[in-house]
Amino acid sequence: MSDDDVVAAIQRHRLADHAQAVADDPPTAHDAERARRALDTCGRIAADVAEAQRAAVDALAGIVATPRAVGDAAQRHEFTLDIAVADAPAAAAALGGLGYRPEHELTAGAARSQLRHGHELAVRRTDRSTTVARLRWRTRPEPTLLRRLFVPTPADWAITTLPRWAWWGYSALRPGRLLVERARRRPDDHADLEPFLATPDSLIEPLLDAAGVTADDVLVDIGCGDGRIVVEAARRRGCRAVGAERSAHLAAEAERRAAEFGVSDRVEIICGDGLDLDLTDATVAVMFLPVGIARRVVPQVIGMMSAGSRVLIHEQGRLPADMPAPDTSLPLIADDAVSVAHLWVAGPRSSGHTEQYPSPMSDSPRDTMTTLVLGADHMSALLDRVGRDTLMDLMIDRLAERCRTLEPDSVQARDRDGFRYDKPALGLLEWMPTHEIGGPVVVKMVGYHPTNPLQRLLPSVIATTSMWDSETGHLVAIADATLLTAVRTGAASAVATGLLTPEGPITLGVVGLGAQAVTQVHAISRIRTIDRIVGVDADDDVASSFAERVAFVGAPVDVRPADARASILGEVDVLCTCTSVDIGAGPVVDHVPHRPALHINAIGADFPGKTELPADLLDRAFVVPDVLSQCVVEGECQQVPTTRIGPELTEIVRQPDRFADRRAQLTVYDSTGWAVQDAVALQLAVELARQHHLGTELQLELLPSNPHDPYDH
Repeated sequence: MSDDDVVAAIQRHRLADHAQAVADDPPTAHDAERARRALDTCGRIAADVAEAQRAAVDALAGIVATPRAVGDAAQRHEFTLDIAVADAPAAAAALGGLGYRPEHELTAGAARSQLRHGHELAVRRTDRSTTVARLRWRTRPEPTLLRRLFVPTPADWAITTLPRWAWWGYSALRPGRLLVERARRRPDDHADLEPFLATPDSLIEPLLDAAGVTADDVLVDIGCGDGRIVVEAARRRGCRAVGAERSAHLAAEAERRAAEFGVSDRVEIICGDGLDLDLTDATVAVMFLPVGIARRVVPQVIGMMSAGSRVLIHEQGRLPADMPAPDTSLPLIADDAVSVAHLWVAGPRSSGHTEQYPSPMSDSPRDTMTTLVLGADHMSALLDRVGRDTLMDLMIDRLAERCRTLEPDSVQARDRDGFRYDKPALGLLEWMPTHEIGGPVVVKMVGYHPTNPLQRLLPSVIATTSMWDSETGHLVAIADATLLTAVRTGAASAVATGLLTPEGPITLGVVGLGAQAVTQVHAISRIRTIDRIVGVDADDDVASSFAERVAFVGAPVDVRPADARASILGEVDVLCTCTSVDIGAGPVVDHVPHRPALHINAIGADFPGKTELPADLLDRAFVVPDVLSQCVVEGECQQVPTTRIGPELTEIVRQPDRFADRRAQLTVYDSTGWAVQDAVALQLAVELARQHHLGTELQLELLPSNPHDPYDH
């Protein structure tokens, strides 16, 4: 139960599952004790949340409130109650008697705007930690361009005070605010920083340990809230501590707390922006900020501090890929709270005080505009250090999360295009570009040459991928994508399989036992127990090595002759077809009797005229494409009328309950490869490489000192 494994489990919100797996078969006594403690903590959080939920329901006498289940794998102190929108104000007022306060104090017009356009009202109670109660009256609406332009947020409600009858005015104000924000090239941090989330009391001592705080340090807490960290640092470690807080009432509470505990002589509270402070004398900076703010603030703080100073944040979720990688990430498991501490050590600064880690929103100095290169050795080392199971689990989680959170108007993903040829060998080279609005551009170049394995002992798919800064055009990273393509393709099949098949153990069938078959089997083994694997391949050499290549999964393998492939459909629950079938040579399986709830991941169709499944089977199936516009050109959907094709995978992920009944029928996931998946894969690889200090930083672009003179170097 290594620190890296625990950190990954916390970030995936699966600490309890990971701890239980270790507890069931602990490698050492130390691992067993650590797993027991993690299970105790998760159970205690779940019990605390369940009790808070029960008390909230009792307080809402006369209001119909349906509590959502609190699982035993809880990591956050929050719960949700489903209510009618008309009851939301009264419910919030009733919970005020238990100490809950709204996230945002809204005037009459803003409050009515929230009820009209929002889907929930969150109220918070802060004591030892912050407990969040979500009063929800509808599911989160699907994001659309119109909603992004006209549906107000707290930043819009903060602009001005409108009367109750003029609630619609906030929708009229929002487009103007967005234009101003875009002109400033950065969002309003003041709006983002609300509301206050307190660091749980039980995590403060582990945080001080992680930062190595002693009496000789000067600690600064940027966004100190009620001052609990600076006060405890002064009390427990005897150091000087400075807290910066924008909220006047929280700053006053922090001063009151310092006086109450008798440390006012060592604690200074400043009501203002922590980034306006002179941090050259500070030796430790701590922050508990929303991750979107931390992404911008952490690089600035590192650049403002002296060499050897430490910067610490804690966060349960993952850090953005374009944030500087921490020097150390440690799991924090206290009696009633969990988190991850991320620590950076500031390096030497130049005489001009250049930031060592430039903010993505700042004007980066040319000598820091390096490109991260992840070559074969780096990717091999990454796989060794992270482990194939963790890498696959992270990829599955990231793809599912991206599907859930993807706003259709926030990403430009072009259909792939390229060159197809038959000389000097049959093959193609394609580019797959995608751009997240306001984020990076990612372009993958992929080559498919089916004769590679036999004639050159090379994979049939070879790829590279690159990430570009959309603000400057700078090449941020370039990496081998051969491994990443195989892993993300398997992970996408696992996401589809998890949503389109019943729970429980499965028999897995595989047609085509090459490289893609390995990651297909691996990925599905991470979300379902595989009782047996049945496989066929036309190449005897490939077939004979398959059992050895997937032995790490731990399932028995039955490899059959190629002419036995028709019999597979009748005895498997999930089938993966990942062949190199020639154009016009399909299908690779016949439409024979099969199990009623058979699910098929069709991987191999990636070229016009190339298909693996029979048309009459597709005609009876619920067909889910990864990208509809692409699948109708080069996927199985070439054979299906558009009116018979189901929703894309992203919609299944967003609304799993709506399509739950499909698990009882024949389903097909048509996988042709989506550029957004490649962007997720590269961002994950860059994040992991920086965490493990892998890769080579190169200055590729020759940038003249005078941007108007290409010869001025």
